[in-house]
Amino acid sequence: MYDNIIYCREWRKRNPEYSRQWDEKNREKRREISKKYYKKYQEKNQARSIKYYRENREHCLKIKRIYDKNNPEKKLISREKTLTKQGKFMNMTCIEYTYALMSWSRCVKKRDNYVCIWCKSTENLNADHIKPKKDFPKLALKIENGRTLCKTCHIKRHGAELD
Repeated sequence: MYDNIIYCREWRKRNPEYSRQWDEKNREKRREISKKYYKKYQEKNQARSIKYYRENREHCLKIKRIYDKNNPEKKLISREKTLTKQGKFMNMTCIEYTYALMSWSRCVKKRDNYVCIWCKSTENLNADHIKPKKDFPKLALKIENGRTLCKTCHIKRHGAELD
């Protein structure tokens, strides 16, 4: 089967015009084949991706940071989508939800007297969600779900450098 794939790729390179016409004519057919393949192997591919990410977490995060640094507009769009999705649980727009999170952060730090609860540091403080926003969106703005950590302890908590 692998030989057939290589042969097809080489043939397509030698006949680009015919290949393009065939693609346009059979676009829907190819789309259906792709959907069937994706559904058939979805769980297997997800498991493989999760395993790879767990084994190479630092490398994946390093690549992500480099990508985010080189593409700030895409990072901003991604961040906005995430905030919009999370804000839907609270019936808020992206901007309203952002301000609500900033207010939540200030309240958590004030409650903890602007001191890291792990190492008692007073510099570079962050408000950390005990239960993640992604998994528990309804708890995202609950002050009881927050704690104050310094940047060093926050990095230890998440196992990677934060933005």
